[in-house]
Amino acid sequence: MYAITKLLPAIATLIGISLFTRLLSPNEYGIYSLSLLIASAGSAIFFQWLSLALGRYYQEGGRKQKDKLLSTILISFLLISFFVFTVFFIAYLLLDNEVDFLLVAVLVLTGAWFELNQRLSNADLRPRPYAISLTIKSTLAVVGGYYFILFGFSVDGVLIALCVSYLLATFVQFRYWKVFKLYLVDKKIFVQMLDYGLPLTLTFLMLFIINGSGKFFINYILDKSDVGMFSVAYDFTQYIIVTLCGVLHLAAFPLIIKAYSEKGEVEGKKQLLLSFGLLISVSVPLVFGLISTINELATIFLGVEFRESSIQLIPPIAIALLLMVLKSYYFDYAFQLAQNTKLQLVGVAGGAITSFIANPILISLNGVEGATYAMLISFFVYLVICIYLGKRVFDMPTIPWVNILKVSLSCALMILVIEHLTVSDLYLSLLAKITLGSCIYFLTMLLLNYMGTKELLLNFLKVRKV
Repeated sequence: MYAITKLLPAIATLIGISLFTRLLSPNEYGIYSLSLLIASAGSAIFFQWLSLALGRYYQEGGRKQKDKLLSTILISFLLISFFVFTVFFIAYLLLDNEVDFLLVAVLVLTGAWFELNQRLSNADLRPRPYAISLTIKSTLAVVGGYYFILFGFSVDGVLIALCVSYLLATFVQFRYWKVFKLYLVDKKIFVQMLDYGLPLTLTFLMLFIINGSGKFFINYILDKSDVGMFSVAYDFTQYIIVTLCGVLHLAAFPLIIKAYSEKGEVEGKKQLLLSFGLLISVSVPLVFGLISTINELATIFLGVEFRESSIQLIPPIAIALLLMVLKSYYFDYAFQLAQNTKLQLVGVAGGAITSFIANPILISLNGVEGATYAMLISFFVYLVICIYLGKRVFDMPTIPWVNILKVSLSCALMILVIEHLTVSDLYLSLLAKITLGSCIYFLTMLLLNYMGTKELLLNFLKVRKV
């Protein structure tokens, strides 16, 4: 279920990137990306704390307490929505900008409503409506955006399709809000939600600065076409790397929690080491395999105007996202297991400050590529701080350098073979590189007996014979 929930929407999004890069110019894609970025910032600042508090407190108490919580959240959402729309409407009237702030305001509200409903399904332990809603949103956004562009609506059409998809997708969860009663709105619950959600919102906001500040600086120093070039490379890379590694995280973290709570520290550390081993064995070859096949991927999946820039930008972005994945899906576990998430603010603040300093300098010196270097440096600083502070709040297992060496050797051999493989047809070249590269990687890992794979294979074969 984890894989389906993550992979289907990601596939739809990748199809959307492939279509939109063929139908939109770099300047138009830049406007589209900046609109999404502003909407994401608005959602994170004004609404993220509601979703976080809903996830934290929904399972506490009985039916009446849940009704109070949902009523308080709904009235809070409506009041904040009025304020947010007013702010964006003023920006729409005062600012002479290619970004349509009125449409972005609608995008903020519909996107925040969608995220709130997704969090509600998750908190209610109902993965099916969560998956259905996410799939509806992703599919309608791509299909609707495609046809709106064909009918001449350009960027506005894509954003309108996204707003509509957000709203239609939430009909799956509409029944939850039927319990709303104005007299159930509780001031104590509101204060409790605020106390819990705001510190975590700051963490998300700082992370947003690391991920998004580069686009703002590119727009300020260069132009929107360059924002479009950077955004396509980043979005394409992120949906491949973060989605696949996120599946591992969703499956692994509950098992780690269970091992520590039910079996103690020894078993908990074993589960952590297993999680780390699986993470690096998937993320590292995925990143370097992506880099090795970038010519084929960019030519097949991206529009002509975006291909050359993506071939240059994706490698440093992929390595930066590898650092982010290692931090988020392993080293951050120290803070969560120690129940000391406030200390995470130090690491993310360090990364955000680095991003704010590095972006204008490197973009001025190296153009769009400078933003990728700034991202790489920022995530490296963030990772180092997290590792350093994590050791002081929780006794994490010693980093298994032998496993890292085995993965590195297997990847090096895989890349060596891929780089010397020449096939004239692009589609056959991509297929051959993926197939041969995967075989070389897995065979090398087997020969090196990575995490006892030889024994696992022999046991599997014995069972099959029986």
